[in-house]
Amino acid sequence: MLKKLMLRDFTINKAQFVSIFLMVFIAMFVFTGVSGEAGGLKKSIDSFYEQTNQADAYIYGENLSEKTKDEIASLANIAKTERRLKLATIGEMEDEPKINLFFTENGEINKPYLVEGEAYGGEVDGVWLSARFASSRGLKVGDTLTVKYGEAVFSKEIKGLVLASEYIYNYESSSITPDYYRHGYGFIPSQFFPNPSAFQYNELLVRYTNREIDDAKIEKEIDEKVSDGIGAFLALDNHPSHSVFTDEIAQHRAMGNIFPVIFVAVAMLTILTTMKRMVDKERQWIGTLKALGFSNAKVVLHFASYGLVISLPAATLGAVLGPFIIAPLFFPSMSSFYALPVWQVSYNMSFVWVLVVMIAACVLTTLLASYKTALAKPASALRTSFTKTGRKLFFERTGWFKKLGFNARYALRDIFRNPVRSIMAVVGAFGCSMLLVCAFTMYSSMHELKTELYGEVLQFNQQLTLQKDITYERADELRDKYTGELVMKESIEIKFADTKTPTILEVLEDNSSLIQSLDKNRETVDLPKDGFSITRRLADKLAVKKGDKISWRPYGSAGWTDEVVSQIYVHPSEQGAIVFQKYFEQSDFSFTPTSIVTNYGGEISDDLVASTESIAELETGWDELTKSFNLMVYVVTFAAILLSVVVIYDLGILAFSEVQHEFATLKVIGIKARALIKLLLTQNLWLSSIGFFLGIPVGKYITELICAMSGDAYDIGVILLPWHVIVSAVITIGLVLVVSIFFYRPIKKIDMVSSLKSGE
Repeated sequence: MLKKLMLRDFTINKAQFVSIFLMVFIAMFVFTGVSGEAGGLKKSIDSFYEQTNQADAYIYGENLSEKTKDEIASLANIAKTERRLKLATIGEMEDEPKINLFFTENGEINKPYLVEGEAYGGEVDGVWLSARFASSRGLKVGDTLTVKYGEAVFSKEIKGLVLASEYIYNYESSSITPDYYRHGYGFIPSQFFPNPSAFQYNELLVRYTNREIDDAKIEKEIDEKVSDGIGAFLALDNHPSHSVFTDEIAQHRAMGNIFPVIFVAVAMLTILTTMKRMVDKERQWIGTLKALGFSNAKVVLHFASYGLVISLPAATLGAVLGPFIIAPLFFPSMSSFYALPVWQVSYNMSFVWVLVVMIAACVLTTLLASYKTALAKPASALRTSFTKTGRKLFFERTGWFKKLGFNARYALRDIFRNPVRSIMAVVGAFGCSMLLVCAFTMYSSMHELKTELYGEVLQFNQQLTLQKDITYERADELRDKYTGELVMKESIEIKFADTKTPTILEVLEDNSSLIQSLDKNRETVDLPKDGFSITRRLADKLAVKKGDKISWRPYGSAGWTDEVVSQIYVHPSEQGAIVFQKYFEQSDFSFTPTSIVTNYGGEISDDLVASTESIAELETGWDELTKSFNLMVYVVTFAAILLSVVVIYDLGILAFSEVQHEFATLKVIGIKARALIKLLLTQNLWLSSIGFFLGIPVGKYITELICAMSGDAYDIGVILLPWHVIVSAVITIGLVLVVSIFFYRPIKKIDMVSSLKSGE
């Protein structure tokens, strides 16, 4: 009997229950989809690291001896060490690509992941080349790779194509987007170095006994106990490949955690209003059941099971489909930017806990809505539930209320006499507005970041990357030839108090005008020519303010140079420091140009120019970078619109069912259906407007949270533009209007006799 009663209730109230199903489904679908993608990325990188025995730290030095290696290996928290030589070579092929060759001691740490060919190591002479680079160049196993290093030229047969866990993000490119055509890497056993007499290891890979060990502790132990040969220490967390990829994971995870909350809240409010109204209408059924001997517990559990029957399949379906539908949408854009052997989707226990919490919330909400009526005595339940006598509200005694029109007075009374339904309307509009504003501000903020970078900061048309062995005199000649400016970029370490971090130092000519900087208001600013300036994100990371004294050194150097922070500036996408040439040279450093920036429009061809990149190419790279971000914006926008449609339609059904008796009375006294729809529309517009305006600042705040999680490289200024508010209002309020109009026909067809009889 109870099963038939449940089926009958579902049939009569199918629209409300479908909306509850959709809310729970969407919440779980979005959460598991985005979290499954983020968790899959984490699982993929962890698996890749495990297979390649990824180093926990890198130590750099000019000549790392066996003694240095043994001293580090003897430390308590060190499990394994391995040396290698890194050579930045030039490929003897079109466009002379840069190829980093690693001559490994035994290839056990940062082991190349084999894609094709022979296994790495042993007594086989040859090179194991980057699979992405080989693919872009049309190279295959068995071909010969010829490279040059300075004046030396040597060749190796390609024995295998590999991926490297330290090159998930190819950070060697001068642009944001990895350029696999111009930048590659390869691995060669150290015993096959072309000139053994000149061989010196310059990198030491370190594996900890436990990956959770504090990097600063390890670095301190090395500084204290290792006698010599150490130039710089780089923890895995600070490695550019690792940090960029993990920042991407954190950003996706944050977005997946934030947005489903609003859907669950709306689903709970929908259940509360739907079940309360349904149980009140079925008082006589409840009284009959109890008169027939059904216990209070059985009746209460029967109505509580409504929440379980709806939420369990909805949440389960969302949990199953989310990772398989949403996660793969991100993989094409992600795989063009990152190099992983396998792209996985992850299921984890958080899905189960969220599913349980979501179902429990729905069941408890159903219980809250029905327990009072379900526990009523049979005699009381068999009586018809009379509408509560309307009492005058406090504002009805004021003069301004009496001056309002009939529509406004009716709407105010109904809003305060049906608080749960009113709150639901506000929350629904709030959620829609919040998600839309968040989506639009994310899109505009990233677009503005691109405009700032390529329209205000970078004022040149081309960037010429110079060969590493170029002299200052030849670079100066090229600068004059192409009417450009010399730029030097160098990897450095900055230290303040107990915090040390790797970053980039950019040295500009004193009269530089093609590279600009921004102040905290994101307006162009002139940096001091005789000082040391750092970016805002770097200053925040170090907890540094203007006037503080910091220390810095080039990577691989032993001594530190003290500087006072003379200016803190904003850079959209590259955090580091800027000094000018004359001041830099006064500090006993040599200005060695690494690139030339120019607005030269002709063809550039010179053996001393390693590569050229136009602003158009850099912008194309930026667009590739933001593909996955834009996809997330589309998902959020779709979810916001779907939320609005479901909530507003459900509210319309609830409101119509609750005011049907009143509307029948109004029709009897001659009020037309067109006037009645205006009554419904007035209330919906008021409540939706309140929720809409509340959602605007919250949407902007959530965007700020997400942008703050976008990694240390980006300084994103969140902007809220007028069109964000206007378009969000058009969508939110427009949907209210459209859905409200759908109820014109049902209002017109109200059966006045049956509606009025139901209230007797």
